[in-house]
Amino acid sequence: MNRKISVCDPLLGPSEKEWLLKCIDSGFVSSAGPMIAEFERQFAEFVGARYAVATASGTAALHVALHVLGVGNGDIVAVPDLTFVASMNPALYCGARPLLVDVRRETWCLDGALLSELCTKLERQGQKIRAVIPVHLYGCACDMDELISLSKEFDFLVVEDATEALGTRLNGRPVGTFGQLGCFSFNGNKMITTGAGGMVVTDSKELAEKIRYLVNQARDASDRYIHSEMGFNYRMSNLAAALGLAQMERLPYVIRRKQEMAARYRHALKGAPGVQLHPEPIGVEGAFWLYSIALNNGHNRDAWLEALAAEGIGARRFFEPLHRHPYMMTSLWRHTSDGARMGPSGVSDDLAARGINLPSSADLSDEDQHRVIAALLRLARAGTAQTVTISS
Repeated sequence: MNRKISVCDPLLGPSEKEWLLKCIDSGFVSSAGPMIAEFERQFAEFVGARYAVATASGTAALHVALHVLGVGNGDIVAVPDLTFVASMNPALYCGARPLLVDVRRETWCLDGALLSELCTKLERQGQKIRAVIPVHLYGCACDMDELISLSKEFDFLVVEDATEALGTRLNGRPVGTFGQLGCFSFNGNKMITTGAGGMVVTDSKELAEKIRYLVNQARDASDRYIHSEMGFNYRMSNLAAALGLAQMERLPYVIRRKQEMAARYRHALKGAPGVQLHPEPIGVEGAFWLYSIALNNGHNRDAWLEALAAEGIGARRFFEPLHRHPYMMTSLWRHTSDGARMGPSGVSDDLAARGINLPSSADLSDEDQHRVIAALLRLARAGTAQTVTISS
């Protein structure tokens, strides 16, 4: 029987054990300890930001980022419809109203032209978008030059969700460094992992200091337990930071391996019947967190997933568009967010029905990747008359 191939596993080894033991031996295992500051320093240097603040998760990073920028009750926050729910939930935590914007078929990321239309329409109604959260989906890159230009034209804030795109560059610049704040995730299967964790990066000393204050329950700098405002228990532990430091040593290798795997998938699947490849726009150097494809010409995505699973190959469907989650329609949601403001979502629905994330572990062997590719080519050549029906 063939060994099961996972979608994406963390890359762990002796170095991680060494760093964790060093942390334990130091006695600093909680949210105080020198490894947190060192992890922040190394991360900021890697992405080219002046400051980085570690958090308990990528979701926490997004939440505190919106909060520190003053996003609050009734504000409109634009989010791409095709993304994980953690991109939108922090806006709801702030009491904001999500504006779900469709994505571009060519990039799988937020459609700037549609966003511009929505901004203009809102202005005519005497309203405006307060913040936009572009998501660099699956390691792709949103058109940040276009988005920053729109932010100046329509006066909105930009908080980048780079939780899936550590290492991706746009015209040589790391994603996550274009907006006022950028957010990253270190969940178990991300580019690097701290078990659970996140990071906020910025070039603003003032914002970095305020975020560092807020994630520590907004405790004032004194030996008394004084809190002048509401904060959050969003600190990263020293143990998690120790794991992060070990992972930073691996990061260049992880990026290189994923780029090599992407090139191999691209070369093998280019021209395969009914297969749309992972977007690679001009100027984007992708890190390919999860190399992904979308099926065309009547190929049934769910049938492909079943066939791959039967061969011991892990693959998964794309995220469900945000507007399709059941809690979006509950009375509580409508009460807290004053209803969803929806842009057209045809591309998001279409991609979600056709998309597949392929095995992308950094330690995926060449032999196992060839096995995945052979299975994909068999499915592409076999074809299917079945189609995927999206319920309304």
